Amino acid sequence: MMVNCLLDFVAVVIIVMISCFMLTKRRSGLPFYIYYRSELIVLLMITLLDIFTSWLINSSYDPLDDIDGSLKVFIYIANLAVVFLRLFFIALFTLYLVSFTRIDGKSMFKWRVRVYSVATATLLCLTWIVAYYGIRNIDIIDLRELPIVKYIQYAVLIYYLILEYVVGLRYRKLFDRNLMLHVMLDGLFLTAIIAGQVAFQNVRFATFAAAIVMVDLIYVGLRPEEIFDDAGAMFRKYMMDFSAEDFKLERNFWLIFIRVNDYKVLAESFGVAEADYFMRQVVQYIYDNGRRGGVFRESSDVIIYRVSGNGQDDLDRAKAAIEKRFLSPWRVGTMETVLSADFMTVRCPEQVRNMKELVKLLISYDRKNENGDKIGTPEELIGENEDEKILEAVRRALENGGFQVFYQPIYSAKEKKITAAEALIRLFDPVYGYIPPEDMIKIAEREGCILEIGEIVFRKVCEFFANENLEKFGVRYVEVNLSAVQCAKSRLAEEFVGIMRHFNLGPQHINFEITETSAMIANSETVAGNIDRFEKNGISLSLDDYGTGYSNISYLYNMPFKIMKIDKSILWSAEKNPKADATLKNTYDMAKKLKLKVVQEGVETEEQIKKLLDLGCDYFQGYYFSKPVSGDDFIKYLKEFKLPMVCR
Repeated sequence: MMVNCLLDFVAVVIIVMISCFMLTKRRSGLPFYIYYRSELIVLLMITLLDIFTSWLINSSYDPLDDIDGSLKVFIYIANLAVVFLRLFFIALFTLYLVSFTRIDGKSMFKWRVRVYSVATATLLCLTWIVAYYGIRNIDIIDLRELPIVKYIQYAVLIYYLILEYVVGLRYRKLFDRNLMLHVMLDGLFLTAIIAGQVAFQNVRFATFAAAIVMVDLIYVGLRPEEIFDDAGAMFRKYMMDFSAEDFKLERNFWLIFIRVNDYKVLAESFGVAEADYFMRQVVQYIYDNGRRGGVFRESSDVIIYRVSGNGQDDLDRAKAAIEKRFLSPWRVGTMETVLSADFMTVRCPEQVRNMKELVKLLISYDRKNENGDKIGTPEELIGENEDEKILEAVRRALENGGFQVFYQPIYSAKEKKITAAEALIRLFDPVYGYIPPEDMIKIAEREGCILEIGEIVFRKVCEFFANENLEKFGVRYVEVNLSAVQCAKSRLAEEFVGIMRHFNLGPQHINFEITETSAMIANSETVAGNIDRFEKNGISLSLDDYGTGYSNISYLYNMPFKIMKIDKSILWSAEKNPKADATLKNTYDMAKKLKLKVVQEGVETEEQIKKLLDLGCDYFQGYYFSKPVSGDDFIKYLKEFKLPMVCR
């Protein structure tokens, strides 16, 4: 029997390419990353052994009697090593699937026992087969042709396939639906391919198919852009996951907060991209010189270094090394400069005993950092609970459907009527009353629930537009805000387009607003990908709050914005400050040359309307026309709308 292993060589090339790609990405301690890397290593071992054993079989098959006994045993071992590694690859894939559930350590241990116990039993059976046939010196080269070896493989494959579907059904509520379907189909495909390889040994195709699946898993499962930001630090939610696990298992860990005092100055002087390049240097230094741990981005100017350990000396050394590095210059732009930073260490569970206290600490830290206040000690931060009520209200609203959507009319100067509206989230908590949206959104972003809230709001908007048939009132579209966190979600465009189709809305019915800050601080590739997919589906986009962030004109011509929304602060300042007035006029001139429609926010007086009409403003939004109102009141407003005299 001659063996064709051409596809194995192709598989080696694919595996090497995947490995090179992985080396360009930041290493992560997340379980599914660890299992993926393990699968990749095992697959490479399988492929190389496949090539080697195929060569041995092809070169030694005829005549059998001439093969040395020790060589024959070696071939037996190599062949059955391939069998075991194939099954072990499927075992790792099963654990890879389990790791997406984010279950606790004790439950994960039980799944490891279920998986590894069968793998161990398989290894013992294969070892016995090698010993049995090696001693008897039976004239057969490839033990994989033996019926007993095939039956063992089929039985183990069926066992792992059943485990995968048990995981999918048992933890279906913990999975992203698309991810679960995709990964389980990959598992079914792998099982079928390996079963096919067991039946047909003369052509090696299983490793090639497995390599293709590994490429697919990079796209569907790993998604580095949803784990790491532009500085190479992991997003905050992963720190919370790791911390919750350690608290549950009563393990010691430390958090070192590093606040870069000069970040905002860097961003304003050199741009956000250059400031993030500096933060990337800090992250890289910690990874290269620190203890085993993770680096997380708490906010634009704050990095958290999370270290596991047992001794105060280790913590002091880790902190001292980072502090010492900040005494030396960092490269920013084309120059080197010494930058200042504040440090705070938190010992868990000594100072922070549980997740509730950790959430308190982070909320208080973020508030003080945003206000530029002195941070204080962990104990002082835990004692502050001003924002904890807001977090409680947000969680209650998620459980009870307490979020409402209000609508603020947008007036068209050309058509002299209301032609659009902006959707705005509102939260009226039964315990604490009205929660300001800016406070609620800030905390929702920090706690990782803004994605769920954003989807709730968007569904409500689409349902309202469809049920009330807003087009009959002249409202052509509704503007929906997208936060920086939403923009960083790789499947945002597909999910939102799917929701629109569910409610039979066309692309002309929705306009997405993206702030300058969102466009600049979110992962640029992901944002650009979402914007591109929205544009391909015919959905228009607005640049919101122009003039409030680190204004970067390049976003106006590099991204396909159709509308510019000018922040109210520029309009209000123009009434008192000649320089601001000149800025407002130049902004309108620029918008016209870029062929952008302009929505002016914060319109409250007739004098402002007259001024804006002279400047050629396309749309007005503000309290002069209406404050944000509930859906029912918005319909009532449209029915009763009368054109103001100043607009005639």
